[in-house]
Amino acid sequence: MMSVGKNVTGFKEGDETIELDRGSVAYLIGRNGATKLRLQNFSGCEIAVNDGADAITIRGDDKQKERARLCIKVTLQQKDGGQIHIDFEELAKRAETATVDVPSSAVGYVLGSKGSTLRDLETKLKTFMFFDNDRLYDGCKRLYVLGDEENRTRAVQDIKDMVAFKMTGKGSAPVGGKGGSGGGYGGDRFGGRPGGGDRYGGGGGG
Repeated sequence: MMSVGKNVTGFKEGDETIELDRGSVAYLIGRNGATKLRLQNFSGCEIAVNDGADAITIRGDDKQKERARLCIKVTLQQKDGGQIHIDFEELAKRAETATVDVPSSAVGYVLGSKGSTLRDLETKLKTFMFFDNDRLYDGCKRLYVLGDEENRTRAVQDIKDMVAFKMTGKGSAPVGGKGGSGGGYGGDRFGGRPGGGDRYGGGGGG
């Protein structure tokens, strides 16, 4: 559960502190700080771990902090294979949101091993992406792509190229030149089934 406070010692007026358990803080940091870096790149916020490692502090303007809260919420909800509780219809109305319907048979390929392909794409394009795991849209899972217009547009095109490559052999291979086998994706915010390890289907944040 998150609770938000303000004005942490050593930080500026308007900084926000989000109190979490240590496991959640460690999860948001990820291996070698990789998850925290992706969240910072997308949101534009500075994210710092507080003394005691039982809270994080976010620093940025109002838009950046709102982005940070959203991606932190989604990331933590998917910890240990949980479900995302969010209003997807409202999310789709956001100016910074685009969607791509990915055929179920191509989801694993788009994800890559333990979500590595989308993770790389997020890092490259400073975007934040996750699937609606609770609904199918004409046999497809809907991928939500959040980010600035240029990066969002590039990410959508890359995803469409990957889907085309998987389904028809035409188009472009995934970032890094390889994707998943097309099935068996783990329990994560990228489109896996509940019950996996971390949000990429592995054993911890990454």
